[in-house]
Amino acid sequence: MLANQLIAQIHVGGNAVNLVAATYVGGRPAIRAVTADGQPYGMLTVNLLGEHLRPGEIHVKTWAENKSLREPALDSGCFIDTGRRIPAGHAYAELWRVVS
Repeated sequence: MLANQLIAQIHVGGNAVNLVAATYVGGRPAIRAVTADGQPYGMLTVNLLGEHLRPGEIHVKTWAENKSLREPALDSGCFIDTGRRIPAGHAYAELWRVVS
């Protein structure tokens, strides 16, 4: 994934949301969610330091305000849920693979 590369456009609650590749400090992959007019919507990913990621993998926050992003993001066909879950405080992050 290249920084600022559009990964997918999804619809959340009637709003068009772009999922855009980014990078956390330290170089780990991130995916930002922004509205069609470029306003921040949130982060699809969560940065779990100390947890190993293979190339193409991301930790996805699917709780709280991100709940509504999960299904549209998976339905885009750009991600595969590996089924692995990683503890993240009081919740569990999902490990997804980005489809090239």
